Amino acid sequence: MQLDIDFDSIEQIFSNAWGQGRDFLFESEVYELLAKSGSETFPRTRLIKRGTRIADDELVAIPGKKIVLKIVSPYIVHKTEVGGVRVVDNEPDKIRSAVRRMFYEVPESYAAGLARTQEGLPVHYQGLTGDALTAAVSRDVKGVLQVQYMPPDSAAFGNELIVGLRHTREFGTILSAGLGGTDTALYAKRFRKGQAIVAVSPAMCTGERFFRLYRKTISYRKLAGLTRGQRRIVTDEQLAECFESFIRIGNTYCRENPEAVFIIDALDLFIVAVGADQVPDLVEDIIEKDAAHAVMLIAGGLGETPDSRDRAEQVVEAICAARIRPDTDGGPVFIGANCMGVISLPGNFDTWFIPKEKLPKNGSCPRSCCVVFYKASRTPEGKAATSSHTASIAGDYMVCESCVSQPGAIVARTFNEFQALMLLAETLNTKIIHGNRLAAVSGAGFEAVGMADSIQSDDFTMEFARFGNKTVTDVRSVLAAKGLDRLVTISNPLDISPAADDQVHGDIAEILCRDPGVDAVILSVDPMSPAMKTLDTDPEDRFCMHHKGAILHRLTHLNNTSETPIVAVVDGGRLYDPLRDALIAGCIPVFKVCDGAVAALSLYIQGRLRANAVRMSKEEGVIHD
Repeated sequence: MQLDIDFDSIEQIFSNAWGQGRDFLFESEVYELLAKSGSETFPRTRLIKRGTRIADDELVAIPGKKIVLKIVSPYIVHKTEVGGVRVVDNEPDKIRSAVRRMFYEVPESYAAGLARTQEGLPVHYQGLTGDALTAAVSRDVKGVLQVQYMPPDSAAFGNELIVGLRHTREFGTILSAGLGGTDTALYAKRFRKGQAIVAVSPAMCTGERFFRLYRKTISYRKLAGLTRGQRRIVTDEQLAECFESFIRIGNTYCRENPEAVFIIDALDLFIVAVGADQVPDLVEDIIEKDAAHAVMLIAGGLGETPDSRDRAEQVVEAICAARIRPDTDGGPVFIGANCMGVISLPGNFDTWFIPKEKLPKNGSCPRSCCVVFYKASRTPEGKAATSSHTASIAGDYMVCESCVSQPGAIVARTFNEFQALMLLAETLNTKIIHGNRLAAVSGAGFEAVGMADSIQSDDFTMEFARFGNKTVTDVRSVLAAKGLDRLVTISNPLDISPAADDQVHGDIAEILCRDPGVDAVILSVDPMSPAMKTLDTDPEDRFCMHHKGAILHRLTHLNNTSETPIVAVVDGGRLYDPLRDALIAGCIPVFKVCDGAVAALSLYIQGRLRANAVRMSKEEGVIHD
């Protein structure tokens, strides 16, 4: 993709701002940056400083019947709320009148807001009230920016797009795009996941691939004219170019791209497992001597109690100071504090400190293993708990989930879901995942309905497989042999009725596993059915699960000979725990509730498919769809 990005001019914009003591850009500089980044259409601007006299012809030199006036101050970020954005007729007298009023009214409004809430109060405004606070705000106003009025293409909801780059502690630079406007935050909170906004790491993506993710949002449907009464506002090519431009700029200026020369003797990983009171001095020493590329802080009690918070602040200050020192590469990467630790077989070290008798370690890890990820602090309450317990700062959950899941890790939302995903990872790691087409079988009608209702959510999308003609014929033959064909309609999910015995369950599962249009099978067993052999002990041997024709042996044999993932559902009480345990011992994951099985399997398959795409890619480090 050919883009005309003038990086020299962009760096000059940054240098000018930094030279004035700013680590941010004024709006006029942002427009200039957009112009240098390859943007085709950007508004013309002029800064009107306090006391400046401008001739009439210069005031109306910016084209258009209207003009936008915006207050310029390093501390007034949200201008609209304080009257800092006004649209007036592009006439000299009206422009002058509005500018004069803004120089007085905006500082008064902003100061009044600060006095009411005291939130976000800049340091040099603290302790000021009344006229003194208003005067201080007024002194910081740099002027009023005249901006070319660009009328919206549509007044309908969703006609604005917000695209942004920002730095996060956990994932570095992040690119996000979605519904724009003054209600952006509301959209992000209230819309279904991935519908209002999407985010990725630019280091793992391209403009084209990010565009494919963005296509799934409501924002794209509105801008592309795919909703009723809406016409297309922007082309797909323009969006892809916009995203590519942001990605290239993000990768060029991100903190993760230092041009550094590393010291050969520096450690790859420095593990700190000392008392919390020793950590601040040790951290400063590591940074000063450039002793390591990464530091793992295992020490507990750092920032978790009121007495230790000063030490935690010392550590944070030392790390932040290293990031901006011109004579370093930003210092080492820090993990922790209160980190669990690390086990390295090649390095022959183990900082979990768990006796081998209590946690035996397997000697190898299959290449097909997957990563199951749980992150605390999904809610405001969770963020508070995270900070108080481990002294970590809770990051943006949406960004975290997006960056972790796109390369193929499976994100669990709850501890129960984490345990379910771990069960699937342990039992299905040798199975081949071709797609997300599911076949579901149950002996109870309500379970078939429940599985159908669980097939989609904000976190995953599965689909029920369409059975091939041979599959339908073979299933019908199995049912007919038991006189069940008149009771069962062949569909997916398939309700085979409680009268179906072990042979029917096993034969149908085998037929579905052979169907090339089926990627996974869920078989729900009704253990209390008189037709099923599901008991561990049975004096009369009528219901004994150890019988050669019982579902236990049939499923175990099928699982050993088929590449298709098989998941079993066995409800009922503890009486049927031996059956569940025996199936799990045969590497067949078992759930007690069918909807939980569908949800967990769907998340697992989605993660495996993404991980497979990453492994097979010839383009290293690129996100796959």
